[in-house]
Amino acid sequence: MIKQIVKTKLAFALSVFWLLCQNICAHPSEPATSNSIIPKPVCSFYEIPFDTLRNEEQKRIKATKRREEAKQQQETQETEMITAKEKEKFDQINNSLTIYQNSAVKEGKHESSVGNDRAVVFGIRAGVNLASLDLNSGVSGKCSMVTSFHAGLNLDIRLIDQIHLNTSLLFSQKGYKYKNNWDSQREETAKAQFFMLPVQLSLRPGPLQINAGPYVEYGFGGKIDYGLRGWEHDTFDYYEAFNYGIAVGVGVNLGKHFYLGANYEMGLSDYANRNIAISLGVNF
Repeated sequence: MIKQIVKTKLAFALSVFWLLCQNICAHPSEPATSNSIIPKPVCSFYEIPFDTLRNEEQKRIKATKRREEAKQQQETQETEMITAKEKEKFDQINNSLTIYQNSAVKEGKHESSVGNDRAVVFGIRAGVNLASLDLNSGVSGKCSMVTSFHAGLNLDIRLIDQIHLNTSLLFSQKGYKYKNNWDSQREETAKAQFFMLPVQLSLRPGPLQINAGPYVEYGFGGKIDYGLRGWEHDTFDYYEAFNYGIAVGVGVNLGKHFYLGANYEMGLSDYANRNIAISLGVNF
């Protein structure tokens, strides 16, 4: 009896299972509709149109290109500014060099013209003397010039820029002619030889020279001729051999080696000679 019941139930269960399987195979599950509860993605890469992607890429490329062009333009401007500054600096240096060269050329010409490019310059001097005598107020007569000469060595020492010390050792012949007012028969002519040493400060504005300073001289011979036969005397029988005075003058340097000038010499001792010395010089 029990076995019969178990078999009946088992057969029933198998029949139900077989029916369920047939139903599933005949009606498969339908795909989810738009009303499905599964959420749909808000945005997906595959939903972006291709044209949109291409436009974005073009914009990015254009922006990159603009940045590169702006950077290149900035670099070009900086390069141009640096080049302009370097050119300006070069022009300033070139102008300074040109000014210096012109100044050096002018200075060289000036030095060549005045002959003072060296601190010490030796030379020779020679020329004409136009000598006379300063008569005292107690003498009645007229004294006129006699023509003689001078020659010797010259030394020029540059002290500072335009100030020089100029000195010479000269053989100089001086004299005078005297005519008595109350005795027309009496006319005396005197000549005397001196070793002369002038020491002058010399101002040199360009090639011009302005000279002034003292001098000393020592007489070693000379004659006074009274115009009558046999009437001659030694000059220094009447005058002191040692003489001193002041000399002032002007001169000009002709190129680097030549000099032309004139001095006025005024004796202050017993032999009060007056002399205009015109000199031509050569510098070595």
